[in-house]
Amino acid sequence: MGIACDVVEEDSVRHLVTQAASLGGIDVWVNNAGILRTKSLADATLADFRDLIDAHVQGSWLGIKHVAPTMRACGGGSIITMSSIGGKAGLAGQTNYSTAQAAIVGLTKAAEIGSAAVFLASDMSSYMTGALLEVSGGRFMERPPRGIP
Repeated sequence: MGIACDVVEEDSVRHLVTQAASLGGIDVWVNNAGILRTKSLADATLADFRDLIDAHVQGSWLGIKHVAPTMRACGGGSIITMSSIGGKAGLAGQTNYSTAQAAIVGLTKAAEIGSAAVFLASDMSSYMTGALLEVSGGRFMERPPRGIP
């Protein structure tokens, strides 16, 4: 069953939470909606910036705001908000996107890859609260000094 939702519209997010809860509660909520406006800072418009921030950051914030009370009332649940390494490292030509990703990390301190999301949604993660779990496949690992394997 699918339920349409425009994550930048509060009434739409509220409706999604209500509909999902009516199906038997909400155990896991995943914020993963987003858009991309690949432009340099010089070429991006304020509208480009606002659209991206609204979809990524406001959408995540609204999801958390409306699902958390429902989860609390039912005894708990897991909220997973997907982000990107762009929020930590920045991405050339994507200042809007990198800003949004950094804001999402600040908002939820969540992870980015599917297997980590499954872990976070499981009982095994119950002692993790407010932790930043980096899942980047080693993309930004530092190289060891010469001579160290």
